[in-house]
Amino acid sequence: MLFDQVTKEHILLGIKDYQAKGLPNGFGPSSTYDLVYEGKRYPPKAVMVYANYHAIGRKIENYFEGGGNSDCFKAFEINEFKLIKKSKKIMNEKLYNLKNDFLKEWPIERLKTMTLEEYTNLEKSSFCYWLEAITTDLGSIWGGSAYKFGVFKRKDLESENYNDKRMSDGEYSWYGKYGNTKEIVFSKIKNLILDIANSSKENNLAKIDDIDLGDAYKWKIAFLYGNFNIINIFKIDSLRRISMGLGLNTDDSFTMSQLNKLILNQKSEEEDFFTYSNRIWEAFGKESEIAKKFEKWLKTNENGGSKKASSYLRAIEILINHFKVKIYEEDDLSTLNSLYLDLKKHQTNPNGKYFYPKAKSYGINRFYSAAVKAYIDFLNDSSETTSKPSVLSESSTNYIKKNPIINSPSLNTILFGPPGTGKTFNTVNRALEICGESIDGLNRKEIKELYDLKVSEGQIIFTTFHQSMSYEDFIEGIKPIEPEKEGDPVIYKVIEGIFKKACIEASFNFAIDNNDTDTDKVLDFSLAYDNFIQKLEERLASETEVELEIKNGGKVYVDSISQQGNIQIKHLEGLRTYTVSKTRLSKLQKAITNLDEISNINDSFRAIIGGSNSTAYWSVLNAIQKENHFDNNLNNIQRKYSPEEKREAVKELDKNIYKGNTGKPIVLIIDEINRGNVSAIFGELITLIEKDKRLGADEALLAQLPYSKETFGVPPNLYIIGTMNTADRSVEALDSALRRRFSFTEMPPKPKLIKEVGSADNGVVEDINLVKILKTINNRIEKLLDRDHAIGHSYFLKVKNLKQLKAVFANKVIPLLQEYFFGDYGKIGLVLGSGFVKSIQNDNEDGFFASFEDYDLGTLLERKIYRIKDATEMNNEDFKKAILKLIG
Repeated sequence: MLFDQVTKEHILLGIKDYQAKGLPNGFGPSSTYDLVYEGKRYPPKAVMVYANYHAIGRKIENYFEGGGNSDCFKAFEINEFKLIKKSKKIMNEKLYNLKNDFLKEWPIERLKTMTLEEYTNLEKSSFCYWLEAITTDLGSIWGGSAYKFGVFKRKDLESENYNDKRMSDGEYSWYGKYGNTKEIVFSKIKNLILDIANSSKENNLAKIDDIDLGDAYKWKIAFLYGNFNIINIFKIDSLRRISMGLGLNTDDSFTMSQLNKLILNQKSEEEDFFTYSNRIWEAFGKESEIAKKFEKWLKTNENGGSKKASSYLRAIEILINHFKVKIYEEDDLSTLNSLYLDLKKHQTNPNGKYFYPKAKSYGINRFYSAAVKAYIDFLNDSSETTSKPSVLSESSTNYIKKNPIINSPSLNTILFGPPGTGKTFNTVNRALEICGESIDGLNRKEIKELYDLKVSEGQIIFTTFHQSMSYEDFIEGIKPIEPEKEGDPVIYKVIEGIFKKACIEASFNFAIDNNDTDTDKVLDFSLAYDNFIQKLEERLASETEVELEIKNGGKVYVDSISQQGNIQIKHLEGLRTYTVSKTRLSKLQKAITNLDEISNINDSFRAIIGGSNSTAYWSVLNAIQKENHFDNNLNNIQRKYSPEEKREAVKELDKNIYKGNTGKPIVLIIDEINRGNVSAIFGELITLIEKDKRLGADEALLAQLPYSKETFGVPPNLYIIGTMNTADRSVEALDSALRRRFSFTEMPPKPKLIKEVGSADNGVVEDINLVKILKTINNRIEKLLDRDHAIGHSYFLKVKNLKQLKAVFANKVIPLLQEYFFGDYGKIGLVLGSGFVKSIQNDNEDGFFASFEDYDLGTLLERKIYRIKDATEMNNEDFKKAILKLIG
């Protein structure tokens, strides 16, 4: 924590400093919280910066955040100081009073006679100090240099590298464009300030647009002298984002005065001015914080430093403000990746959709795609989750819902949609992204090869749910084990299922990645045991008998090594063999590091591993310990670990290792997740897959498994990706308990992809528009059924000639429609048109039906029968005519 050296005594010294010195430079009054001590209120950040100076001598400057859950507030809580949140009513009253206080101190009449010393001085009483520091709660203009004031009094009196742009006489500095002396410059600045104040008072805001003074500075002045005709947010980029969020039809040609008018028109008469401005600032101010973090990340991680950071941030600003792409609000990395690929494809085209005449080079030089790619990398690297609260009240005419920005993948995700929308296809990309693999620039074959590699390494696991899938298959169950020798009885063991194996793998990654000492011991012994087995096998192949020493000085003999790697021990001339297993030996090794200290091996061994032949176990463990394979280098040897080793290592893991640490991710893909009985398959683990119930979380839960009786938890580095076909009516909807524990991402048909990435040139095959075909079919299906039964775009992506289009209709589209409409060919005809459905002429002669006197045939003889035409057997001309009838 940033302030872990700060004690109560330091905070008391900070309060004394504040009482004596007031607010430090760069700090304003607290807008939301007060520190309460002995009945008096103090600004928390100001007190803490003084306190930390006393604690560690750190320079007094604004280098940290305040607010709930910040390091600053945690330090107060640890030292038992009370923080109180101000009420909105009180906060707003203070803001109105602060504006009135400014006008009392600096009325327009005083501006006319204001001196240079009154305008800028070092005594915290100047006009500039009031604008920047004292009234900061009315809108911040902190940042940048003091040149924004036009002219200012210097603190250090040291020289700079001055030129025609920046000038100084040693005491004052100013912008050269305003004049050559401080007197001339101040006279001009004062007249500009008077112009701004009078124009705002008269509500002539357009005039202020053209006044040559720093933007944030002049609009802060305008706000203070105006009658709440300007929103107290003084950066044009922020106002542009706000206008987008409110759904206003603006672009970057709109001026500050125009944006202010439009934004204030959205405020209802009943809503308080500061309540409204605070809501819109909360949303877009926090968005700016994300941009700041992104900028900081850019300077740290991208070659090129500030220059490249500035270009990337400007590129994103253009995408946001001109092209209306809400990058900072996007919560789906796959959507950002799609944007990135789209930019790569179109940004250099001077006639394309990303051409911006005022900044041509950003597209030509590929800054748009590079900036978005950098932002995606930033989100992947970030360890924080920043949320954007909803800021528009229900009374707002343009209510929008703000979603949280998620800069790390959801632990439990289900991709849902109708057939052919790329659900399974996209699980490959998502799984690789979670595994930390970049797929930029890779073709589909290369992506699939990378995916297959991860599957072979065990980092990605794929399964499909079906009606026969059970808890015993997915979690654990008792299964028969094939006898090692002919004639041996069948035995039953608890066998891990797919999910439990994935959890063990993920937990084992935690052990490896975080160098857990208990795990090291388990793995060290495992390696020693494997080496010992190898030597035994060599000796058994070359020696008549392999002897092992027992505790009383006698001998036992190694009979064989089983297929499971267990050692079969027998006594001299004995007929019975005793099995010594690796798992039990590992438990003995962990509990007993020195066998010489054991006097009664029967009692000691039984207490650790239960009933077994203690002599046989002692002989093997003694031989392994004597070979001394437990040096510190064992666990660093590159080797593959068996499932048994991983299981034992995970059992020994301290649960605290999951807190604050990360492990190599494991991805479990469950295709057709809704085809199984999900509640029965997951069982009691439905609760444990929640993020806040996983191992390492504050609310982590463990469950006892019914077969193995082990306590079990789900590690935080196991990701579950499911797919769900919404058109499959053979199964019920997902269990509501499971539905609450997954985030759902809809995968609807995207006809435009046929044009953008499909094989057909511009989505057209022999004058047939594939995009229009799919849209027409889906619009009709939605009218007759619902949108869950649409046809996916993926069926058309590889179509590049008429023959392939016929095959798609014959093998994909028509069979799906037959399934959707239960063979109701009339409705299929309403979707496809008469070109694909033919009427069969009935034999209406008497005697067509068998004689049955109690049934009235009525109109049955006249009933029409329909058949679907086989598209593959239609000639090209007939097929084209059928398509034309389909699309109208």
